[in-house]
Amino acid sequence: MKVFSFLFFFCTLSYSCHLDEEYEFFSLSGPVTQILQELNLLNNKPLKGVSSFHFVETSAQKIDGGIFLSSRFLKEFNKPVVFYDESEQLAKLFPKIPQLKSHQVLTRKSDLYDINLQAINQVLPYLKNCGSELVKLNSSLGDLKEKITQQKKMTPRLIFYLGKLTNTKKPQLVMSNDLFVKKWRELKKIETYPSTLEYATWSVKVLKDLENGYIEIGLNHGEERIEKVEMNKFNLFYPHILTPGLSQIKFMANFSRLLKKMKEVH
Repeated sequence: MKVFSFLFFFCTLSYSCHLDEEYEFFSLSGPVTQILQELNLLNNKPLKGVSSFHFVETSAQKIDGGIFLSSRFLKEFNKPVVFYDESEQLAKLFPKIPQLKSHQVLTRKSDLYDINLQAINQVLPYLKNCGSELVKLNSSLGDLKEKITQQKKMTPRLIFYLGKLTNTKKPQLVMSNDLFVKKWRELKKIETYPSTLEYATWSVKVLKDLENGYIEIGLNHGEERIEKVEMNKFNLFYPHILTPGLSQIKFMANFSRLLKKMKEVH
């Protein structure tokens, strides 16, 4: 019985979803880290480093940024592979490091769904025995997108701030035409701060001129919760809410429920 149990355990380790052990991986890309998290690979042995700004639990080393991945540091690793989000600086730096394979996820002015697909495609060649997990991920993505498509237009107007709201102060920037706000605007699901800029510095005059009122929402990373500041003003905490990728797609699909909660808070 013990022999059978050991063989079963060994086979499970050998054939479960994992990263290619021929390489050693570093994820400085938020969208890629989210895919690794979804596939339960954040503690996979070949994953050697993850950005400290991704707020995930992992056995891999936390790295403060791409500039810390020097040639001297990376030469200690076997066939290093790094995933990173769009950066002119890193796009110039990484090709100069011998033996390093680097993969960039284009995130600037990009469609949220496309960013997530890029992340999957960047990781895909390095996945082993992940067929069933990828089928499940694809099915889940299809369900999330369908849920978003079926959403009714949300009212009143929604203003999303980057950071925490207080009774006396608002963050300087609003997300007016980027990532999930841009996607909702394209699908005509919301009205928001009237600007063609991706992020805009809000104006007292513009807010005063908006008709039919609005709800102000401060976006913050954290476990899902809603914090009422005052009438029609809330802080919303949600995992990776300010990072493009899978978590923002999940946020979009769940937002009708969250908005209903806000309206019910007294």
